[in-house]
Amino acid sequence: MPKDYVNPLGMLNNAKIWNELYKQNINDRDLNRQMVAIYCLLISIEMHLKAYLIFLDNVFGEERYLKKLGHNFKSLYNHLEKKAPKDFSQKVKELFTNHKLFIQDFSILRYPKEGYLFWVNRSLWNQNKHGFNEIFNFISEEINKNSSF
Repeated sequence: MPKDYVNPLGMLNNAKIWNELYKQNINDRDLNRQMVAIYCLLISIEMHLKAYLIFLDNVFGEERYLKKLGHNFKSLYNHLEKKAPKDFSQKVKELFTNHKLFIQDFSILRYPKEGYLFWVNRSLWNQNKHGFNEIFNFISEEINKNSSF
């Protein structure tokens, strides 16, 4: 894995690309493209939060620790709760709870299994109201203003 991929700024830049793909496709008339957009949003959320974790504790920049986080929002939140400011982790908890992301393991979208479904909260379709933009902006500002990467 290239070194710039696992530093906070590299991870953040990738997260922004996934978020742009979400924005470009979420309002498409084709439901398949909308589902791809939701997948892009989930990847963007994951990568934004992982970028912030790496920023807070560079041990997460090591590939083996990054892989241990997996694609599970509950696991990701548990680490954030220990490292991030309380008001930030509380906001993430609120969003994950409201969008029912704690009960989802979105690796199912990458590795589908017969009999397993991924439930998508309809609120994720509205890019102006899902609430993650506030999180994305905070993370971007924190990493960019303190960036020495």
